[in-house]
Amino acid sequence: MAVETDFDYLRHLIRKNEVVGPVLEIGGRSWQGRGGNAASVCRDEGIAWEGSDIVDGPGVGFLMDILDSSAVEAVGRLWASVLVFNLLEHVYDPITALTNAMKLVAPGGVAAVAGPAVWQLHDYPADYWRPMPDFFLEFASRNGCQVLNEDFMWLVEGKMLRVDLLSVGSQKQLPSYSRPGAFHVWSRPMTYWSRALHQGLRTFGRDTPYPTSGLGVCLKKPLG
Repeated sequence: MAVETDFDYLRHLIRKNEVVGPVLEIGGRSWQGRGGNAASVCRDEGIAWEGSDIVDGPGVGFLMDILDSSAVEAVGRLWASVLVFNLLEHVYDPITALTNAMKLVAPGGVAAVAGPAVWQLHDYPADYWRPMPDFFLEFASRNGCQVLNEDFMWLVEGKMLRVDLLSVGSQKQLPSYSRPGAFHVWSRPMTYWSRALHQGLRTFGRDTPYPTSGLGVCLKKPLG
């Protein structure tokens, strides 16, 4: 389920020349109409886009189960950039999914990943995980690829906040509006209004010290 902040992150990567064409979007079926995948963003930026999914439908150029390693290897093609947007939370084995996605990246290319960190449960077709920053750092370490730190972002309320700038030593902090000095995410009026509303209605939000957010990470594959 795509949100506009994910596309803002993609535009950021394109304009930095990290994401170049041709692009393959895994899970590229548009469940939400024209804005349900990155096709229009890529084409507006002059980049060739292609979509793959396990289910046929709008935006799907070819069928592929990203958890089926044999099917991935049988594709027989590589792309300069592979998009894994709002996918990992919907597969039972995110490590295999991301490993197989990297197999489709050309040497020197990137896999751009975006998805929820704090978000409501949703289907498409099921909702299993919320990968955190350490998952991507450990994955890169084990799989010989590089996390581009300047493009490792919390995606919050239309803003992009660098993960490393919210870290204290080895402690990685979620963007928050509950602690002093953390109003860089929400404005003060919005913060106080949200707290009052959740407390008054006794909703789950009263126990959530941060707004809904996602993560964006760019994994670079070595040339060799």
